[in-house]
Amino acid sequence: MLRKTLLSLSVVACLAVPTVAGALRVRDARRADSALAQGAAMLDRSIGDRAELASLPTREARTQFQIALAGLDEDAARRARSLTFVCDAIDALARGEYAAAGQAADAALRLRPDEPIALLVSAQAAAGRGDRGSAERSIERMQRGTLATQSLRARGRLLRAGWLLDAGRAHEALDVLEALDRDAPRVGAVLNLLGLARSAVGDRLGATRAFEQAIDSHPHREVALLNLARSQREQGQLDEAKSTLERALGVAPDYADGWVAYGVVLADLRASNARHVLVRAAQLAPTDATPLAAQGALDLADQQFERAAESFRQALQRDPEHAIARTNLGIALARLGRSDLALRAFEEVTQRAPHVGEAWNGLGALRLQSGQFEPAVAALRQAVTLLPDDPNPSINLGRALEGLQQWDAAARSYREALRRHPQHAAAAERLLALTPPEARERLRVRLGFAPEPSSAASRSVRAPRASRTLASRR
Repeated sequence: MLRKTLLSLSVVACLAVPTVAGALRVRDARRADSALAQGAAMLDRSIGDRAELASLPTREARTQFQIALAGLDEDAARRARSLTFVCDAIDALARGEYAAAGQAADAALRLRPDEPIALLVSAQAAAGRGDRGSAERSIERMQRGTLATQSLRARGRLLRAGWLLDAGRAHEALDVLEALDRDAPRVGAVLNLLGLARSAVGDRLGATRAFEQAIDSHPHREVALLNLARSQREQGQLDEAKSTLERALGVAPDYADGWVAYGVVLADLRASNARHVLVRAAQLAPTDATPLAAQGALDLADQQFERAAESFRQALQRDPEHAIARTNLGIALARLGRSDLALRAFEEVTQRAPHVGEAWNGLGALRLQSGQFEPAVAALRQAVTLLPDDPNPSINLGRALEGLQQWDAAARSYREALRRHPQHAAAAERLLALTPPEARERLRVRLGFAPEPSSAASRSVRAPRASRTLASRR
């Protein structure tokens, strides 16, 4: 009887083994599903919470994916492995290793071709390598897909808006950012880019409002403060810009861009400590050319041309493609009488960065001085277009046209200079000289002053403003 009972218990135990094993498998599968969902959620944070891809919590997400791999079915395990590669790609983005980030993103997409976060990371890696076409295509592919969440779609729109701004397509960027701000209001990263876009299209008051709103919600308050200071400076509010930059440096004492901007504003105010501040910026950013270029601009304003040229040379050692530094080097060399070297500097800028109007003006002015009137006209027409508020290219163009005996065209150039600067004595003097005697007095009355002798040559090459050193996209 006892033996029969023992046999019965053994049978029951054997029958129970599959049941217990099945329960364990169900528990492991649920745990794995939960870990996969938690890890994926960590990579799907809103732009209001984590604006930058590189700020996503990849370490914690990777831990969840490792847990998930222990109990998932084949398809879910493939997604966990894909998202692990995404974590590797994001970490590479944070280090600025765009090639490595692209390789990891490609590995993720081979496992899951439509994984939206992988497409986003692939896009940012491509943009970092300078391949904007591939970046745009990856964003479009993500937006067309059915797997992307609203937060990922918003992140894609934010990335694209930044690229549009970088490409000079400010109106398109503005449309994207205005819509994004309506859908995701009070997001600091969106408001910061919105301010930059408004500024780029000439809406300075709108830009100021956006930057002010961005300060409280931007993950890096110093960036929004820097751009607010830039907007204030453009509106001539130098004391306000100085105070704003002091706030920015209070938030981030080692913020190199903030120190550069502070030095530029102090230079505008003719403050004695401007150079000290720019030296501090150069120390904080030992590979950045901008602080040295700003020191050179300060030297130019002080007419310390040898020192200015040396500052610009040092800036170009850090960044040979720094167009403003090379343009200002040409200006310093021209003021030192080294025309051949100055001409070479201006020609190089117009070839590498044809959007820099000051380089075209310098090139045209030097050609004018050497009597090359036709080449001077070609360069100066470019400068007139690229510097719509500056009267000096128009004056130089007028002189070149006089050299070609194109008197009517020269007079139009001087009128354009006076439209830009109604009290410009040199433009008025040249226009009066080209006006028939019987009409000269009427013109003098219309201009509202008797022009004094002045030399346009002394203003033929002008140092560009350093406002570009104040903008921050981050």
